[in-house]
Amino acid sequence: MIQEIRLINFRKFERYTVVCRQGNIFVGPNNAGKSALIEAMRILDSCIRLSRKRNPKLVNLPDGYILYGYEISRELIGVDLSHSSHNYVDLHSTIEFKIDNGNKIIIIIERDGPVLFALESESNRTSSASKFHSSLSLNIVVVPTLSTLEREEKYVLDETIQKSYWKKTSSRHFRNVWLRKSEEEFSDFAHDVTSAWPNIILQKPERQRGDQSIIEMFYSEQRFDREITWAGFGFQIWVQMLTHLDRAKNSGVVVIDEPDIYLHSDLQKKLIKILRERYSQFFLATHSTEIIDEADEMEIVSVNSQYKNAKRIKSEEDYNKLRQYVGSSINYDIARVSKAKKVIFVEGEDRRVIEDFAKLLSLKNLTTNAVPFVKLGGFFGWERALGAVWAFKEILDMDIEAFCLFDRDYRSTEEIEEFQKKMEHNKVSCRVLGRKEIENYLIDLDAIYSAVSNKLNRKNMSLNREKFDELVFDVMLRFKSKVFSQISAKRVEFSKKSRSKLDMATVFQDTYEDLEKSWSNLSERIKMIPGKQFFSELNTCFQQNGLPSITYSAVLRCIKTDKFDRDFINVLQEIDIFCEK
Repeated sequence: MIQEIRLINFRKFERYTVVCRQGNIFVGPNNAGKSALIEAMRILDSCIRLSRKRNPKLVNLPDGYILYGYEISRELIGVDLSHSSHNYVDLHSTIEFKIDNGNKIIIIIERDGPVLFALESESNRTSSASKFHSSLSLNIVVVPTLSTLEREEKYVLDETIQKSYWKKTSSRHFRNVWLRKSEEEFSDFAHDVTSAWPNIILQKPERQRGDQSIIEMFYSEQRFDREITWAGFGFQIWVQMLTHLDRAKNSGVVVIDEPDIYLHSDLQKKLIKILRERYSQFFLATHSTEIIDEADEMEIVSVNSQYKNAKRIKSEEDYNKLRQYVGSSINYDIARVSKAKKVIFVEGEDRRVIEDFAKLLSLKNLTTNAVPFVKLGGFFGWERALGAVWAFKEILDMDIEAFCLFDRDYRSTEEIEEFQKKMEHNKVSCRVLGRKEIENYLIDLDAIYSAVSNKLNRKNMSLNREKFDELVFDVMLRFKSKVFSQISAKRVEFSKKSRSKLDMATVFQDTYEDLEKSWSNLSERIKMIPGKQFFSELNTCFQQNGLPSITYSAVLRCIKTDKFDRDFINVLQEIDIFCEK
């Protein structure tokens, strides 16, 4: 196994280190350096393969070390090395791999001349090809770029197959490979294929009877035999993927660059399962949310060339801490936040109500669902919001923008102002609603009455407005004592915290007088009562009086846009601007 990869002056990286595990799934935005890491492993694969049949010699490394190794023509590597150095500086590039037996592989790429491939071994017994490669102890397979199979495949020599195994041209000789496999090997392969495509039975390739230079390979589907090129692109890619994985065997190290380009989401998940169960180690670069979702928490490696080290969730404790910040769907959120580089934090199920309002107001950025919403749970979730921003940056190397939207709840204007200053100090955009919670913006009595009346009209029934108002005001009155006590308690708590010189009796008296004045004003009363609970109690009341219950959507359809709360519209417009690319 590879324990560590170290890149110096290579591609995107000036100096970069990746600590490796059994599973290594490279994630990150475009141009972050994922492909450079995969290229480093392609170079390693080429160096190992090209050096197997000849003895090493002593080579002089740029740092003065003299080690047993090889000089390999850069033209044979199979990777474009013309721009290997970081920012095109006139220095050599170094790629180092620490392996689990204590040895270190060193690859030097000069601006001109051959590639140096050396091994720093604890035993220094690397003077012969057998000893050198025994000390390497790596069976690495890098899956090449895959394409559709040849419609007509010629029989080729074994030597031709070996030369093309690692190249983009490997698809030209797919049938040749399986023609030479034993019946037992092909049976295992066909079983793997059928496990992903239950209706397909793969047949071993044969040389065409009429023309022995042509190889054919058939599969049976619903009792019909078809040549394999009749199958869809996804199937052709999957059988090739399994063929390359077969080269690695159980002790191999597998390297795959962006399999999500080829494979359906179900096959992406199946691939991860196979890699995890059958191989000693795997490296995979991806943008796929399905793959990230399927990953174990400590397999995810965030790659960002702006840092010196790849970031990995190092322990179950780290993962739980991160999940505590951004919710149980952390893998999915990581992928979406990585893509959007933005996140909107809300307290609860605010997203659905926000998007419904946004549609009515034609706020296009909010309705595209491009920026993920993450539930924090409660006003003091602001600490989790700040923690999440820190976690994305420090653990996952993602510089993200965050927007927080909180309910007012029962807090005073003074407390909210102090809270917003804290958020501004931490450079996180934050708005607090002017009403108790977001559902309060749906408490429009004319709209609620219209929503109930619409349902009753379909049943040839009606509801007197005076009766409706009586029921609504009765439900509101049930919350008066709760609202008064909660707001009073919050103000007393904040007064103590801010060390106000007012005695508590004065605070209670002032609060009570303010609340009585506000309660007498219907629009102020609507701001204070608990919105979700109000609608729940109102529907119960309606049912007890033989009236139909209503939904948020039904009410929203009846609200006239010119009656929307202006401050709330401003908040939504601000979030919409935040969501712009």
